[in-house]
Amino acid sequence: MSLEKTQAIVLLRSEMPQGKTLVLMYTEKFGRQSYVIRGLYAKKSLIKNSFLEPLSLLEIVVETKNHYLKEINCVFPFTEIPFSAARRAVALFLAEILSKVLC
Repeated sequence: MSLEKTQAIVLLRSEMPQGKTLVLMYTEKFGRQSYVIRGLYAKKSLIKNSFLEPLSLLEIVVETKNHYLKEINCVFPFTEIPFSAARRAVALFLAEILSKVLC
């Protein structure tokens, strides 16, 4: 099990069965990757749900073999996008376009 630290931009997020969340990110080291987060909605979770907003810039620690996220730190917290419907819609649109374009 090897752990890697890199920066990433959140593109898409979807819920999976058994309390897992699948997050599509564009990382500095690995390019476009999908990662699994276990127990995101648990009371004692170290990973905050608000960090996974579209286009969030994160610093992540990843288990490269199984594609599990171990740790997430927010590099640049948003101050206006989550609170404005128009800006949030634009962010969702840009994240969707980037997820299709980036390889």
